[in-house]
Parts: sequence; structure tokens; C-alpha cells
Amino acid sequence: MQSNTLQSANALLNTFALENNLKSITSYCEELFLSDLDLLQKTDELDKITDSNGYNELNDILFDLMMFDFLSTNQTEEDYFESLEWAEIEEKTIDRGTELLNLFLYITEAKEHKVEISIEDFLNEFLFVDTDENQDEFKIYEPFIKNDLNEIEINQLKLIKENLTEENPIKDFFIPMVLFFQNPEESNTNEIKTELNSFEFSVLNSIIAFNK
Repeated sequence: MQSNTLQSANALLNTFALENNLKSITSYCEELFLSDLDLLQKTDELDKITDSNGYNELNDILFDLMMFDFLSTNQTEEDYFESLEWAEIEEKTIDRGTELLNLFLYITEAKEHKVEISIEDFLNEFLFVDTDENQDEFKIYEPFIKNDLNEIEINQLKLIKENLTEENPIKDFFIPMVLFFQNPEESNTNEIKTELNSFEFSVLNSIIAFNK
């Protein structure tokens, strides 16, 4: 388990626990993440832990982090993604995960290539939203593409979010993602804490922790 993955999961869980007055499950999740169970077994156990303790809202983000770690530390051969094992994982997790996995992968790639993290680089050099083959991504990330978000204030971000359809998978993550891109190295989020709901604040802290 990579340290930034655990840091991100811990930040997500600890923030959400504090904001919602919940019992901490960080140690349980950390033990699960570090266990020798396979990805599908971990997913089942994760659901049991989070659903029974009031953290079900975070299930898919924690799944993203487990998937990221699985992809980055366990499987390096391209032909693995043609295997029956991977086909089973895809089939059983097709409805799991969020767009944050793309962001985690992007942050890692940007660091490896020593590229400055930015919305423009994320959209154009990682997602390739301007190509015909990636029109699904273009539709999802349209609010990123059509708005100048680099210095936009939170009140304006909230208005953009309100106009997004419930079907857009980026809606719940829109504000924390933009705030991260505005200040990728910022670690003190307390100044904007009251401007965000507990989910958004937890996600923002999780992304920042992943980037450390």
C-alpha cells in the first residue's frame, strides 16, 4: 500500500468523522487496505465496515483508492488487462468508483513527469477531452471546460454546481476538485471549511493528502 494512498484514506475518514461526530474507523480501514485479501474481498469487507458505521457515503472514494493502489503496485503487465481475473474484477465492480480515480492517476503522472498540476493539463494532456475518442469525458467535464475556474470564488462554484444534472458523476466532486486545482500545494483548508458541506470538505482534504 503506497503511503499517499493511506494518507488520502485517513484524511478522508478522519475529516468525515469529525464533521459528522462519528466513531473513527481509520484503524479498521488501514488494516483492511494493508491486508493480503484480493481486491474483490477488500471491497466486500470495506462495504461492511463503512455501511455499519455511517460512512457509506465514502464507499466509492475508498474503493478508488484501493483500485489505484491495486493498479499501481500489483499489476504492471499490460496483458494482465486481457486476463480472466481482470475481466471478473471489471464485471463485479462496474458500478463502483468515482471520477476521483482519474484525478489520483493524474496527480501521480504529473509528479512522475515533473509537470505543474493544473486544470488545463488535466483536461488536455491527461483526459484528452478535445479528441473525438473522448467525448464522454468532454460531457462529464464540460463545467471545467466552459468556465474559467482558476480564480473563481466558492459562491460562483456553487452556482455552477447547482446547474449540473444529478446524472453528472462529477457534480458532488466539482467544488473540491476545483479548489484543489486552484491551490494544489495548499494544506490549510480551515479557512474555507464553513463554505463546504462535510462531504466536500472531506474530499478536498483527501485530495490534498494524496498530493503530499
